[in-house]
Amino acid sequence: MSERGIELVHGGGNVFRDFGDAQADLKQAKAVLAARIIAVLDDRGLAVHEAASLTGFATADFSLIRDADLGHFTLDRLMKMLAALDANARVIVKVHLSTPAEPRAATGGTQRLSSPRPLLGLPKCPHRARSGLFSGYSEW
Repeated sequence: MSERGIELVHGGGNVFRDFGDAQADLKQAKAVLAARIIAVLDDRGLAVHEAASLTGFATADFSLIRDADLGHFTLDRLMKMLAALDANARVIVKVHLSTPAEPRAATGGTQRLSSPRPLLGLPKCPHRARSGLFSGYSEW
């Protein structure tokens, strides 16, 4: 396949922010937690019904997380689900009060991105999240 006509643009680490989503930080944080929940399920070989019986959360909740349908979940509910699956999980969120990042202008149909500020730098985790208002890390 030819690379002619394709412009490679590096993202800022938060796909929701890269596409201008108004709730980018929240959605990124939910996605990181959901990814960790899925990783725990996979590592332990748990089906959604097994996870539900172990944790007391509904089977449908784990199915929604596996389908990345996170709109009905609050951040704290995802944290509780992760804690129910992995008693050693720690999630730390730091809020930095600063001026909001300036809107990024699109050029030629692509969005140019400035350097990101950390949202959730995740040591020991293959999934790195970066964004503006939050900074912290999660260990597992």
